[in-house]
Amino acid sequence: MFIYFTEEQKQRANAVDLEDFLLRNNEKLMRSGREKRLASDHSITIRGNEWYDHASREGGLAIDFVKRFYNLGFPEAMSMLLGEEGEVYRAAERKPEPEKTFELPEANHDTRRVFAYLTKTRLLDPDVVSEFIKAKLLYEDAQFHNAVFVGFDSEGTARHAHKRGTCTRGNPFKGNVEGGDPRYSFHYTGQSDTVYVFEAPIDLLSFITLYRKEWKRHSYVSLCGVAEHALLQILSENANIKRIALCLDHDAAGIEAAGRLSETVEKLGYQEVFLIQSRYKDWNEDRKAGRGISAAPAKEHPQIRYCSSICSQLAGRSEESAAYSTDELLEQVSELARYHIFPFDEKKTITDFFQNMICQLLTLRQKALGQSGKPVPTKIRMLKELYMGYHPHQNTGSLQNKMREIKKLLQTVNTQSAAPGRCDYQELSEIYKTLVLECVRAEILAEISWQKQMPQAMETEAAAQKMM
Repeated sequence: MFIYFTEEQKQRANAVDLEDFLLRNNEKLMRSGREKRLASDHSITIRGNEWYDHASREGGLAIDFVKRFYNLGFPEAMSMLLGEEGEVYRAAERKPEPEKTFELPEANHDTRRVFAYLTKTRLLDPDVVSEFIKAKLLYEDAQFHNAVFVGFDSEGTARHAHKRGTCTRGNPFKGNVEGGDPRYSFHYTGQSDTVYVFEAPIDLLSFITLYRKEWKRHSYVSLCGVAEHALLQILSENANIKRIALCLDHDAAGIEAAGRLSETVEKLGYQEVFLIQSRYKDWNEDRKAGRGISAAPAKEHPQIRYCSSICSQLAGRSEESAAYSTDELLEQVSELARYHIFPFDEKKTITDFFQNMICQLLTLRQKALGQSGKPVPTKIRMLKELYMGYHPHQNTGSLQNKMREIKKLLQTVNTQSAAPGRCDYQELSEIYKTLVLECVRAEILAEISWQKQMPQAMETEAAAQKMM
């Protein structure tokens, strides 16, 4: 049934404070800086009436959040936010953020504690640490004895600073000094054509410690996170740099960031962009392992693991899998595109559908290539190509939008196939290739959503068994 909502109602629903809304709906929240993070899904942060999913890199206002998080249609989400079920939620207050003036913390009279922490606890080479202290890129603050890693601009003015606590118990403090310009984070500029890129200052110093030979010839930059600002700045100021070595953490965030940075700089014309991965989680952990100390292991990206598993399953799947007409595929995909999140209890049915569809699309791609006169790859070769070309940072957006994209591609296939005499089979084979990749991406997004639903599904099943 169609329900009309006025613009005023839409504005009022979108203005609902999501913290108030979620707490009243028995959701648990955790503080994350100035934001709150969902306990049930750590990738989602909220602030006022705004939300952001760091995994899919999507965000918005209250209506989209309720539609997505509760898997509701627009009318149901509106009714829930407008309080038609008895609850009235407060509107988010917009507080202007005061501008912060950047100011370096007061320096201590010596660097004994910082030097001891970096060389004894973090196992950095004393000569390397001394070089950075002499260059005033590193010092000890007077109040808390933090290590302060300073970033200067080309005029020699301090524009950024990252602080790292030197306490050896618990989780030491770390964070950027407020008001700093992220383009000028901690870096060292050499004369060679190569820049090495890191997430944190200690990673940078650890790498130099591990590979000291002629280290002063090269350039190094710490992003103090995973954003690209500092890398782009050092590139803009040093035309001699042609080679970019991405040395980020060996974990999901580092792998995704390396993929994004690689795309960014390649679009600027840099052709020699390569990944150097630590054997353990990061370069300081490699340093520990080299000294016989227990080190945190590397963590492969879960999406890459899922992609490997899907390709293995497809390789072993019979060529006689259920065949669908394009109209049948469109019908099934259109049905799935109705969901924001696929139901957990239909996991096997949906997974089987994806697997059958992908197998069929691989066969259709082979036929299209044959009709175009091009060499026809084997199924195993196509799957290997698929795995090697899969990049987690490109699999963003909602599952629903992914299904809509697959639907559009299937409609394009329908249009091409309707005129076989005028069909460009080479182009058609590329559409099938894209469709296979999008279907794998969708299956991976579905698996991620099912993993998030699993604890709740297990609780529901346990409660149902108690009632029996």
